[in-house]
Amino acid sequence: MDVVKFNLILKMCECDNKALEPIYDFYFTRIKLHIKNKYPDACADDVAQEFFLRLIKSHGFKYINNPTAWVYACCDNIAKSMLVGNAEKVPLFAPENFELTQKY
Repeated sequence: MDVVKFNLILKMCECDNKALEPIYDFYFTRIKLHIKNKYPDACADDVAQEFFLRLIKSHGFKYINNPTAWVYACCDNIAKSMLVGNAEKVPLFAPENFELTQKY
């Protein structure tokens, strides 16, 4: 997804949660495939749903330079926390919690 379009949609989500539909349509299946490949023990559907629920609840994002890497890093953190069992202890969008091991 285009970087400018992604950030514009995030900005629009502050007023209207239905604005997230293009991001949902674009990333939901990709998130599920990414999680299934990287964390076979995690439930990919749950991770994808949790990501979008947290995205809806959060507002005031800074400009995201690489949306795909950001989305995957957030989902990796959710999957890890679900596997460990401390889903409430890991903040989703804190930059210091990102572990980008691959370039996308």
